[in-house]
Amino acid sequence: MATTDVSKYKVIRKGNFAFNPYLLWAGALALNSGFEAGVISPLYPTFKVRDGYDPAYLRYVLLSAPMIQKYDSIAFGSVPRRRRSSVEDFLNLTLPEVPPLEDQQRIARLLDRVDGLRAKRRDSIAYLDDLIVSAYRKEFASGHDVPMSTLGDVLVNGLSNGLSPANSGTITARVLTLSAVT
Repeated sequence: MATTDVSKYKVIRKGNFAFNPYLLWAGALALNSGFEAGVISPLYPTFKVRDGYDPAYLRYVLLSAPMIQKYDSIAFGSVPRRRRSSVEDFLNLTLPEVPPLEDQQRIARLLDRVDGLRAKRRDSIAYLDDLIVSAYRKEFASGHDVPMSTLGDVLVNGLSNGLSPANSGTITARVLTLSAVT
C-alpha cells in the first residue's frame, strides 16, 4: 500500500466490485472474491450486485471484450492513458440479457474451471521455458570446461550457396537456396 493511513479508504466486501475510472477503458475492473473485506482507494467506485445476480458470472460479462469496447466508448479526455469514465455513464451501459441465477452460477463455475485450466497451461509453458534455459545454462554456461567445436568442424562442406538441384535437372521440386534465407 502507498500509505499507512487508510482512514479515508473505502471498505470493499467479498462479492463487491471496484473499477478504476481512469483505466476502465482497458478493463480495470475487479471483483473481490478472495477476502471477506479489504480497503480500496476512495477514487475507485465500488458496487455490489442485486439479489438474483451472481457476482462471479457478472465478472465474466463485465470483463468480456464487448463490454471493454463499451467502456472505451464512454471514456473521455485528451490524454489517451488518462481518459476517464463517469459512474453515470458506466451505470447506463447495456448488458446482454442475464439468464436465471442457477444458469449464471453454472456458467460461472464452468468458466472458473476453464480459467483454472488456462492458468495451469500458462504455468506449464513457463516451467518448460525455464527448464530449457536452465538446461542450457547447466550444460553450456556453467563455467565448466565443456568441449567446444566450431561450426566449420560440424558442417560437411562449410557454408556456400552451392548448386540448386533443380538447375542441374536431377530434382523437379523447387529448392530454397541459401541466398533466400534471411
